[in-house]
Amino acid sequence: MTAIWTLPRTWATGEIVTAAQLNTHLRDNFEYLKQRDETPLNHFTCSSGTAYTTTSTSFTDVDAAGLSGTLITTGGPLLIGIAGSWKSSGTGIDVCLDVSINGARMGHATYGVTFMQSIAANAYLPVAWSQVRALAAGTYALKLQWRTSSGTLSLGPYSAAQFYAVELV
Repeated sequence: MTAIWTLPRTWATGEIVTAAQLNTHLRDNFEYLKQRDETPLNHFTCSSGTAYTTTSTSFTDVDAAGLSGTLITTGGPLLIGIAGSWKSSGTGIDVCLDVSINGARMGHATYGVTFMQSIAANAYLPVAWSQVRALAAGTYALKLQWRTSSGTLSLGPYSAAQFYAVELV
């Protein structure tokens, strides 16, 4: 039996409670809560030890097949995150990461969801970013995207590139 939630009844003083009412408002609601507790969260996680590089000055997918995922959500908020290491071929180069949700970028038009600037050429630096995003119930395709202002941008391989999304229910 699929458990469903019923708004708990407000009882009146002296009211005679029936077995059907107890089953609906107590048993079924406890079953619903138990099922929610035992059901894995909707999520995906991608991790790649591959060294990715780009010279693109426009946002593009890092790896459309490897660093992406699709979720069918129930309407709970999504925790979306990125972690890894990056380097740029020059000093003072803008490095931007973003997330595409169903083809629409979620970050700033120029800087994406995270903006970094290289402090030295070819020095690996850590990156970690996460955000909670409220979305209606539905199917969502998420892709990690990036761009550089000039030179070559690299992601990984010393710290695996990670991209994940978890529905918080």
